Amino acid sequence: KLTTYFQQKVLRTDVLDGSGYGVEGVSVPPSAELRGYCEQLVGRLSYTGVGCVQFLLDSRTGKAYFLEINPRLDATCALPYRLGIDFPMLAVECAKVRAGLVDADSVRLEQAQYQPGRRAAWIVGDIFGLLHAIRHRKVSAPQVAAWVGRICISVVRNRMHITWESRDPLPTVFLFGSRLKSLFSNIARLFRGRLAPHSRAENPRLAK
Repeated sequence: KLTTYFQQKVLRTDVLDGSGYGVEGVSVPPSAELRGYCEQLVGRLSYTGVGCVQFLLDSRTGKAYFLEINPRLDATCALPYRLGIDFPMLAVECAKVRAGLVDADSVRLEQAQYQPGRRAAWIVGDIFGLLHAIRHRKVSAPQVAAWVGRICISVVRNRMHITWESRDPLPTVFLFGSRLKSLFSNIARLFRGRLAPHSRAENPRLAK
C-alpha cells in the first residue's frame, strides 16, 4: 500500500520545450485522482520501496497522462526533504525490509505537516541547460536573455536550492566544477576540430 505521498509541479525544465530535467518546482496540494493512480500502480505491481511517478497534465482539460515510474529518487526529492518528508531515510528502511532486518509493518515515516506552495530550484542544472542550448544553437539571442532573466529571478525567489546547502557546499561545488570541466573539454575539442583541417592541408606541402 501507499504509505507516504508528496506531490509537486514542475514549473520549468532545462529545455525550452518542457522536456529534460526539472529546474524549478513547487509543492502542490495532493490530488485525489493522481494519488489513486499511484495506489493502483503500487498495488498491481506489488511495488516496494520509494519511487517517483510522473504524469503530464493537460492545462486545458486537467486530464492526466501517465509518463513513467522511476524506482529511484531524483534530485527533486530535496524539496520534500526540506519540508520534513525524508524519502532517503524511507529508502534505507525499505532496504532493511528486503534484507530481512526489520518487519515491513515497523517501517513508518514521521511526516511533518504538508506544506503546499513551497518552491525549490536547481540553479546549476538551469545554467548548464542554457549553456547546452547555446552550444548547440537551439536558442536565439532574445531567448538567451529571457533565460538568464528567469535564472536570476529563480535565484532570488527560491529559498530552497536543490543540491545546495550552505552548511555543506562541497557537493554543489564539485558538481559545478565537473560540469565546467566537461564544458571546457567540449570547447577545446571544438577548436581542435576546426584547426585540424588546416594542419592536414599544410602537412603534405611540408612533406614535399
